Amino acid sequence: MCGDFNAHHTSWNCKRINATGKAIYKYAHCKNLEILAPPTPTRYGPNSATTIDLALTKNFAYRYKIESIPDLASDHNPVILNFDFNIVPLIVKRQKVSTNWDNFKNHLNKNVKIIFPKILNPIDLENEVNKIMSDITNAYNNSSRPLKHHEELYLPPHLRELKTARNRSKKVWQRFRDPASKNLFNRAQARFRNAMSEFNQSMYISQNEQLNIYDGTLWLRTKRLKSKRSEIPQLKNPGTNLPSHTDLEKAEIIADHLESQFTPNDFGDPNTERTVEKSIREFKNEIRTSKFKKVQPSEIICFMKHIKINKAPGIDSITNKMLKNLPLKIILKLTEIFNHMLKLRHFPNCWKTARVLPILKPGKDPTHPVSYRPISLLPTLSKLGEKLILNRYLTHATKLRLPIPQQFGFTPQLFTTHQLLRVVEHINEGKNSNLATAAIFLDIAKAFDKVWIEGLIHKLIAYKFPQYIIEIIQSYLTNRHFTVLVKNSDSTPRKLQAGVPQGGILAPIIFVLYMNDIPQVRNIMISLYADDTAILSQGKSPDKAIVPLQNYLKNLEAWLVRWKIKLNVDKTEAILFNKKNDDWPKVKVYGTPIEWKKEVKYLGVVLDKQLNFRAHTSLIKEKYNKAFRAQYSLICRNSSLNLNNKVLIYLAYLRPILTYASPIWACTARSNLRSIQVLENKTLRMIANARWYHRNIDIRNALNVPSLQQFIQKLAKIFYGKLPDINNPEIAQIPVYDHNDKQNRKRPRMTISL
Repeated sequence: MCGDFNAHHTSWNCKRINATGKAIYKYAHCKNLEILAPPTPTRYGPNSATTIDLALTKNFAYRYKIESIPDLASDHNPVILNFDFNIVPLIVKRQKVSTNWDNFKNHLNKNVKIIFPKILNPIDLENEVNKIMSDITNAYNNSSRPLKHHEELYLPPHLRELKTARNRSKKVWQRFRDPASKNLFNRAQARFRNAMSEFNQSMYISQNEQLNIYDGTLWLRTKRLKSKRSEIPQLKNPGTNLPSHTDLEKAEIIADHLESQFTPNDFGDPNTERTVEKSIREFKNEIRTSKFKKVQPSEIICFMKHIKINKAPGIDSITNKMLKNLPLKIILKLTEIFNHMLKLRHFPNCWKTARVLPILKPGKDPTHPVSYRPISLLPTLSKLGEKLILNRYLTHATKLRLPIPQQFGFTPQLFTTHQLLRVVEHINEGKNSNLATAAIFLDIAKAFDKVWIEGLIHKLIAYKFPQYIIEIIQSYLTNRHFTVLVKNSDSTPRKLQAGVPQGGILAPIIFVLYMNDIPQVRNIMISLYADDTAILSQGKSPDKAIVPLQNYLKNLEAWLVRWKIKLNVDKTEAILFNKKNDDWPKVKVYGTPIEWKKEVKYLGVVLDKQLNFRAHTSLIKEKYNKAFRAQYSLICRNSSLNLNNKVLIYLAYLRPILTYASPIWACTARSNLRSIQVLENKTLRMIANARWYHRNIDIRNALNVPSLQQFIQKLAKIFYGKLPDINNPEIAQIPVYDHNDKQNRKRPRMTISL
């Protein structure tokens, strides 16, 4: 349906929203309609230009182009809608459905044969994978029915009467235009608005009262308040510098940017490239062995037990809940498919396409495609295949003692707090020995997206991983594609030339392997958490600490070039932990001098020159206030949310912001701790709706919430109590000292005796 709707809305590039535009937008959203609008205005007034000529479509499966033509000498331009009758795949917005899972299982048991076909080559494997995916989706569709959507807003009888009276008085005034009729209409309008306001408030209170943790509604509300996503506005095409208007154009522009991002860096070392080529060529010429560790049904069942059902599906639309409800017959068939996957060393192509959702980075310009962070959704069965490969990879990685002890990322028992403890205690030991510490914190540009795949395969060969693991990982990494989804529009598939798949289970582990041979030099401390890298050097004077650090950086630069890893020199930071503030020589990275900073941020904690963590407590307060404002409507004094749920929001969402890595930084001055305690006190007083004469300690006791100091002390005791059980030589080298000794009052272990 096309025409002049006289409807203004920002969704179709108007500067304002009027009642008609709001009604059409709401109706289209309710009825699942698509609004087509030209990219340029359709009506030009004396001082304005706007778009009010639109087209409404439903399930419109044709390519189209709509444009405003400035041909007539009128204030309205003619609008031309061209569309192509060549059918393109229709992408329908996912509806809420009710699924009978017993019928789902029965349908699969009835229609899927247990007979295992012969899988002799990758083509046979692809056919079987496509068939099992089709069987699962067909069973789901046949066992589900769409939930009825209540399109009309329910109004109680007294509101309907007020609305009718308002409309009747409006008609009288529009007909006679006398002041008395206008007065009656204004009064009727005011009565209706006040009644609607009271009704909306009562509905909001009722909804808040019904929020609970058992059906997840409480966490959905807090998540919605935390991350308010806005629609992607017009994007500037970097090639033509012209704006894009349709969702498809926006998806294509972002896909163009990501396609250029997922390419290897355009530099390298020719000798290393020849070595890698020779290594891979010789590996391919080796006699293929048939040995591999077979998949057992118990492995698949174990994986299905631990997956979360609320994760978004990939391009195959198979959800985690479908996997959890698969009958034994399908699990046995999947076992056979995965065994052939390992036997043939072929990761199915239909599992190698990711659907990318662009999310705007905080504080970035929304009109540029580089401002969007790609969030990849992979097929669910692909993640199951990755998990099975990962189990076999880790078995051999453990035997080979991989990764290096300095790498704490994606390693069992080790977290960011452990690496922070290692760095902070190394600096403190230097202070106690009157040594200066020079540190540089490297920023690797697009670390995961720019991994040189051939180089990674070469490293797997060099570490002597089993043949089948190397080949299946090579198949997993190559010939991968992605599409970008904006609303209901998918971009054309694009190929990934480099990088490990974002969102994958296996990807971060093999990235850690890629970083594993980073140069190691005596008297230089390397601190790694995935791609977050810190290099520390100590000396009796700052000069003697800087020289070995600079020498190491020269070796590191050569290693980075060899493996096509690029540093963000502009984001690389350096700091000198020393009492004197003299002008010391700067370290250089690729010839660029790096300024000595007074404070740097590493793994979420701000490290200042004196390690007093005053700057970090300021960062905590800033983060907390931002999160608090986001949840204010739920935990404020007038909120109708249940008291227990208010406390739960604080404990589960707000307090972790205050206590992240607290066993490391809570040795800060008591004044800094008190300033953070004030934030907790204010929040708890608001939650409890306490009066001025209520004491903070009484409020905490009534809510059964320990003070922040007590809670941090408890976390520290648990954290330091578990350190001896961690099997890592770098953890074992962290100094142990008496936390009751006043000489150590500014060291992390003092947190135990706060």
